[in-house]
Formats: sequence, C-alpha cells, structure tokens
Amino acid sequence: MAGLLLIAFNFKLATTYAQSTAFSYQGRLNNASGPATGTYDLTFTLFNTNAGGTLISGPVTNSSVGVSNGLFTVAVDFGSAPFTLGQRLWLEVGARTNGAATFATLAPRQAVLSTPIATYAQSVDAASLIGQVTDANLATTFTSPHTFNNAANSFTGNGSGLTALNGSQITSGTVADARLSSNVPLLNAGNTYTGLNVYNNLIKVVGPVSNNGYFGFLEEDTSFTGDFWILTKWDNVGNKRFSIYDGNGVTPIVLQEHGGNVGIGTMTPSSALQVNGTVTATGFSGNGNGLTNINASQLSSVGNGNSGSTQNYFAGPAGNATMTGSGNTGFGQNALVANTSGPLNTAVGDGALKSNTTGGANDAFGLNALENNTIGTNNVAIGAAALNYPANAAGNVAVGNLALENIGFGYPGVSSNNVALGNSTAYNAGLIENDIFIGNAAGFNLVTGNNDIYLGNQGVGTGFANTENNIIRIGTEGLQTTTYLAGTVYANRVGIGTTTPQLGFEVDSQVYGQPAAQFDVANCGAPCAQSDYQEAIRLWNQNANGQVGLGFLVGASSFNSNAVPDVWIGSQYAAYGQGNDFKIATRTNSTATNLLDRVYVSGTSGNVGIGTDTPANTLQVNGTVAASALRAPGAGVNTGTFAFIQRAVGTNTTSNQTIIYNPVCDGNLNAILIITHNWTADTNSTSRYNTTPVGVYYNGSHWTVFNEDNSAMQLGRAFNVMVIVP
Repeated sequence: MAGLLLIAFNFKLATTYAQSTAFSYQGRLNNASGPATGTYDLTFTLFNTNAGGTLISGPVTNSSVGVSNGLFTVAVDFGSAPFTLGQRLWLEVGARTNGAATFATLAPRQAVLSTPIATYAQSVDAASLIGQVTDANLATTFTSPHTFNNAANSFTGNGSGLTALNGSQITSGTVADARLSSNVPLLNAGNTYTGLNVYNNLIKVVGPVSNNGYFGFLEEDTSFTGDFWILTKWDNVGNKRFSIYDGNGVTPIVLQEHGGNVGIGTMTPSSALQVNGTVTATGFSGNGNGLTNINASQLSSVGNGNSGSTQNYFAGPAGNATMTGSGNTGFGQNALVANTSGPLNTAVGDGALKSNTTGGANDAFGLNALENNTIGTNNVAIGAAALNYPANAAGNVAVGNLALENIGFGYPGVSSNNVALGNSTAYNAGLIENDIFIGNAAGFNLVTGNNDIYLGNQGVGTGFANTENNIIRIGTEGLQTTTYLAGTVYANRVGIGTTTPQLGFEVDSQVYGQPAAQFDVANCGAPCAQSDYQEAIRLWNQNANGQVGLGFLVGASSFNSNAVPDVWIGSQYAAYGQGNDFKIATRTNSTATNLLDRVYVSGTSGNVGIGTDTPANTLQVNGTVAASALRAPGAGVNTGTFAFIQRAVGTNTTSNQTIIYNPVCDGNLNAILIITHNWTADTNSTSRYNTTPVGVYYNGSHWTVFNEDNSAMQLGRAFNVMVIVP
C-alpha cells in the first residue's frame, strides 16, 4: 500500500440531543500499482500529537470496507468523550486486505479539525456558557448531587422530600419522639443500652414504689425479665440497703447503710463480710483464727512470718522472722526456732531441730528429733528423740524412738553416715561411722566403731567400753540358731538362687546373658589417697602350705565337687615357698583328667613363662613365637620398638647430626644399626628429601645419624632405625 489520501472530513449531525456522535470519513487508498479496488479492513485511532504521544481513544475497526478505484467512505464513532474544548487530536489509520493477519499503519496522522469537536456541545460544561439561562430552561428536578454553599441562600416550601439532613443544623423547634433514632434513650420510657456508655456525673435512680430504686441488666436473650438487678431498698427495721440480684431474684450481694456490712448470699450480714457459700480467692491476709474446716493440704504459709528469706513455711510457734536460710519447713512448738542461715531443713514435731542454726538439708520428724543439732547436715531422724544429742552429725539416718540418740556424746569428731532402723538402735553409741543397725536395740552396747553391721544384735560388752570395727553381727547369741541370709543358709552352706547349695557358697543364675553375681568396691585410688589393689573378691586358704584359685567348668550336666575344671587360675603351693606365684592351667582336651600349666608368673622376679614354670627371663617362651613386631621401651616416633623412627628435632639435633636416645642401643657400642631415610615421616617444611649420604657412629654414649658431607641436619628429617643387639 502506498498511502492514504484524505478527500473529505465532515459531520452530518443534527442540533438535537438525539444527534449521533459518529462522523463520516472519506478517503482514497492507493496500493503499489495505483488506486486500490477491493475489500479492506480499516482501523482508526486518536492520539494527542502527530507522532508518538498518548492514545486518546480507539482503535475503532471497520471491517470489510468496500474500496472502488481507491475511494471509500466509512462512519467512525469514538463517542463524545475524546472531543473536549482545547484538546487537539490526530487520527491514525491502519489498513489490511480483508482477512490479512496485520494492519499496515498509514502515515502521516491526520489532524482532526473543528467540525467533529462540535459533538462536545451535547455535554458542554455550564462553566463554559456565556450569558444567562432563563428559568424556563432550568430543570425542576435534580437527578444528581448538587452543592449549595452560599450562606445567603434560603429555601422555603415543603421540605418533606429532603433526605440526609444534618441534625446539628437544627436551631429551633421540637423533634418529635417518633422522629428520634432508637439509639436515643427517652426519659418517659424503658431504655435498652447495647453499647458502652460513660457517665461523668452522678446518676440518680428513683423507683416508683416506697423510695425504692433499681437498675436492671439484660443480655440479648430477652426471654428473661433481667439477668442482674441493682436495687436500693428499705429493710424491715428501717435501714436502707444496696442489693445486687441475679435474674431469678436470689443470691444477692447486699451492702447495709448502717455499719457498712457486706453480705453475699444473705440479706442480713452480721459482720463486715458474710458469705453464705464457698469463697475462692487468690489470697487472704489478716487474722484467720476464726476460720474453721481448713484443708491443711492447701496451706502455703502459716505461723511466723519471715522477711529475710524465701520459701520458708512454718505452722504454730515454729521458726522465726529473721532467719536467712531458705527452703525450711517447720511444724510444731519450737521447731527450727533458733535457725539462722541453715537451708532446706524440715522439722515436724515439738522441739524438732530446736537448736539448729546453720545446719542444712536435715529432716526431723518426732518429738525432739535432732533437737540439739546445730551445724550438722544431711541427717534424717524419724521418731521421738531420734538423733537427739549430736550437734554436728552428718549423713545419718535414724528411724525409731531413741534411735542414735546419744551418738557423739563426750567424743570429739563427727559421727557420720550411720543408718539405724528400730527403737533404741545404737542408743549408747559415741563416735561411730559407716555403721548399720537394724532391729530393736540393735547395736545397743556399741560405743565406738566403724564399718559395722548389727542385724537384731545388741553387741557384746556392757557400759561404755565396747569398741568394734568391721564386724557383722546377725541375731542374738543363744536365741537365733538358724539364719537365712541372701538366700538359704543351712548346715554352713549359703545358696543364692538355689535352695540346695552343694558348697559353702553357691550362686545359681537362670538369667541368660547376664552375670550371676557382681561385686562393687568403692575405690578411686591415688586421687582419693586410697591404696592400690582394692579387692572386690578375696580367695583365702587358711592352710599355710596350700594354694587357692578359681576354676572354670563349662557343660557339666550335674554337680561334681571333684570335677576337673576346664581352666584354672590361681597361686602356686605355699609349701614350695612360692605362694605369691600366679599361674594359669588348662585341660589338654575336653575329657582329660589333669591340668597343665600354660602361663606362669613368678611373684618374686616378675618373670613370665609360657610353657615353663621356671622362667629365667622377663619373658621366656618354651616354643615358637609368632609376632607382627617385637617391642621394647624406646624414644622417638613409635617409642618402644626395636625398629623405630628417628626424627631430627631441636632437642636431639646439632650441626650435621641427630642423636639417637633409645635404651635399646644407648651405651652399647656393639649394637648394630641399619639406617634408611623415611620419606613419609619426614616433616621438613622446605624439602622432604635428604639428598646427602648419611652414616652412623657411636659418640661414646649414644649412636648418631650424620650427613657425611658435613651439611647441616635439617629439622624434621626422619630415618628408619633397626637395632640388632648381638
């Protein structure tokens, strides 16, 4: 297409409001060969400038426009909106053959002149009019919002048709009740308030009968006459009272005019607050001596107050108000009455922990339990006068009247870690430690002792002279003839897990996958200043010429005290003067009836023999030794080997040599040393390769590895060293 020729541009519009906004557009369309003939699709678009600019309206598409000898006429309708006064417009035309994919935009745009702008007159703004409009031409009804903001204007006539009036502008006259909103309360009618109301002045309510006044409160459910009522009313004796009722007229809250008594659930309160029902509160204060039916489990703080600490609870004349110790509980006359800074004590009973001052973590239950304790800690006393005397005892447990009553009496030191269960147990004890007493009067005669166990036994001796250490006493001599201990004890035999022990002590276990017995000892060795070689089990043969050992037997179907064990571990016969020797023996096969010594350790020399009972060397093997390495004490990397790595470090290197410090070859000028460079272990930061030849020589006390060209031995160099001692 070559171009578009504008032949004519005009409107055929009437002057009435029914006039259409469309206008006729006549043009001429040429293609490459001259005037076009055929059917074309045309688009029309308005812009605010002749090139680029802003799209104002369109595009409007006219399809299947007939073109004859280049001429065409179409109606184009953008509506009246684009044509406003002062708005300049340009028309852009696009054309394509009927049904083609795209439009070709024709240039240049055509300026829209004044004739189409005339359509603006249909919606002309009154501000653009010149002269006056007569009353006959004004509308009598306004169909859209209008604003009259001239204060000099006035209106007369019937205003019944006015809506959305501003009530604040009413300056005279009376508004009828019927015209008020339902949200406005009336003075002469009942009112329902559904929102929040704030009254800054006194509200006075006068009731209709006998000076009674009331308020009623009602929720949304209007089936009730009132959910709550607040009333002022005269009672039968001429006093006014203020009452709050629920909707059923029961359970009132009453405030009396005279005396100011408050009643809940009663109309006639006789005290400052009288409640007919249960009271639930987060706290009460004041004198509660008039309370009855108190649930003790709900008490949190009673008795003496305490301002110097926290979490202390006392009932009765217990405790004091100045102690600084925390976490104490006292119940009873003078319980914890002298305590100052002692923490975490519990005293229940008259005089319990009466003298305690700084002692902590004690529990005393009973009359005068732990009465004289002052600084002792971690004691438990249950029973009258239990642990009564000691002032500084620690870690004791006494259960029973007079249990451990006098321990520590007249003796220096601390009686500690004793357990007494039963009345008068260890009654006369003075200085004792780590003892156990079970049964009435058990240990009654013991005065001093350590690590004793008394089970139903009073001990021996009388008065205050009996001392025993490391003794177990079970039963009372002359009374108990048979004792069952941790199993069956009968005819000098003890059975655990069996009622028919075959030996002096037998343990049978039917729990698979677990050991039959376990022996625990309390020993931490040198850090606790305890000796080495703590025994968990001791095997003792009282025969001075005998031996003792352990036997291991697997698969025996029945008991046989004379059966040969599969493995035996024990000592040599003392008769040979070798009772301190140790050996391991085994049967040669599963049916053999004798044992052969396999490993023998001399207690005197410490030599170990394998296959021999007379080792002459530290380790002597009667047979062939197969090992991945032979090791001995040494120095350097992999210390303790005959073949080791020598690394040059600051403490063994000087000039061109590194000195070997290893007891395998130190001081032995006849030793044979084989040296090679160890590339892998070399840690020199510059080079891991020793490029000079090396040699070894003996300097009178140690062997050395040296660089034969006298170059400095570099730190980090590593050498494999094998020592052969001829």
